[in-house]
Amino acid sequence: MIIPALVDMTGATYAGTPLPIVSATGSLLVTGMFASADKLYRYGMFGISALANALQAWVLDNSSLAPRRRQKAAMLAHIVLGFLGLTLLAFVGPVATAFLFGAPVTADGAVCAWFGVAYFFLSTATPLMRNLLLPSGKAAVVLRATLMSSLIGVPTMIVGGVLAGGAGVAFGLALSEALVLCNILPEALRQYRRLTR
Repeated sequence: MIIPALVDMTGATYAGTPLPIVSATGSLLVTGMFASADKLYRYGMFGISALANALQAWVLDNSSLAPRRRQKAAMLAHIVLGFLGLTLLAFVGPVATAFLFGAPVTADGAVCAWFGVAYFFLSTATPLMRNLLLPSGKAAVVLRATLMSSLIGVPTMIVGGVLAGGAGVAFGLALSEALVLCNILPEALRQYRRLTR
């Protein structure tokens, strides 16, 4: 019970720091433009949660005769969602933020693109954590991954904010999500191979 709570707290550390870092390192206008992209990204995260919640009971059904196929279907669905989110944020993000939040705070294209990359990695990692690692008692693997992500990602956001503004901070967030995926992937694949067909 303690480790999953620590996972949530650690994940919230790097996920919740981009906007404060931009506020501390950039102008009011840059912060407003970055906040538009950040809001759009967070709206998109509801899609990841909804898909994960919709599939989890089906994937983890103990009476299932094909657990590996169900896990694979969930992983593929999240990869497709991640790619869709990446594409929309990167190519439609600036227009969407102008429409939703007003032209003066239209998000920068590079910021939206890095948020899209972060979205892809977050979506791809979600079923590995929720359907493979946590149910298998491997919460410590997830905790280590999120801790490493925070320790590397947050300083990267700070340096990125100073050197490249909002785009540098968004790059740091994308790096954080990529690190989580890279660190959980080996153990998740081991758990996947142990499943019966």
